[in-house]
Amino acid sequence: MDLGLAGKVIIVTGGAAGIGGGISTVLAEEGATVVIADRDLDAAEQHAAELRESTGSDVIAIAYDATSEESVRDTFKKVISEKGGVDGLVNNVGGGIAFKEPKDITLADWDRANQLNMVSMFLASREFIIHRQEVKKPGRAVNVISKSAVSSGHKHGYDYATYKAAGIGFTRSISKEVADEGIVFNGIMPGYVATAKTHYDDPTPENEARKQKLPRHEFTTPRQLGDIVAFLLSERSSEIIGTTLDTTGGLLL
Repeated sequence: MDLGLAGKVIIVTGGAAGIGGGISTVLAEEGATVVIADRDLDAAEQHAAELRESTGSDVIAIAYDATSEESVRDTFKKVISEKGGVDGLVNNVGGGIAFKEPKDITLADWDRANQLNMVSMFLASREFIIHRQEVKKPGRAVNVISKSAVSSGHKHGYDYATYKAAGIGFTRSISKEVADEGIVFNGIMPGYVATAKTHYDDPTPENEARKQKLPRHEFTTPRQLGDIVAFLLSERSSEIIGTTLDTTGGLLL
C-alpha cells in the first residue's frame, strides 16, 4: 500500500533509537524526509547516515531538547527554512520514572515526569499547529503514549502513568481544537517493546513471564510501531481523529 508519505517532511522527536528509531526507519523507507530530533546528536547522526544509505531518503539529525521552548522553536524554524515546511510530527520523547514510594517522591521528581512526557508533547505540538495554520495546510501528528496510561505494569510508576494518561486527554482535546483545519492528532499506546533500554530480549524468567501475558507470546518491535505510526501519518487514516490506539499486541485484553 502506498501511504503517500514520499517527500513529506516529518519530525520524529527522540528518533535516534528505540521506538523512535523504528519509527524513523519506517518513515525513511516510505520515502519521507525524516528529521531525527534527539538530545543524543551522535546517535541521531549515526542513525540518519544509516538510513540515508539504506533507503536513499533525505534524513537529517538535529540536536534537540524536547523540554526547552527555545530548542523546540529553533528546530521548527530550521526545518521550515531548510526543508520548506513540516508536514508531520511524531512526539516520541518520554520517560522520567522516579521509581519511588509516594512518601519519598519529590516535587522535582514529579516535575521531571511532567517535563519529559507532557511539556515535551505540548511544546512540539504547539509549534506544529502554529506552522500548519500559518501555511493554511493540513498536517498529521502522532503522540507516542504508553499502556501505563490505562494499566500500570509495576508499582512506583505513578508519576509516569499520570502524565501518560494526560497524553490521551491532550491528544483528544487538541484534536477538537484544530481538526476542522485538517490538523489531526492521534496517539499510540505501546506495551512491552523490545529495545536496548528495556532489555526484553534478554532470556530472563521475568521476560518469559511477560511474554506469557501476550496472545502471540512475542514482544512488540519498534518497526511494528513504525508501521502503525506511518499509517496514522498518512491520509489513509483520514477517519481516525483524536484517538489513542491500543498497540500493545493484546496485552490489555
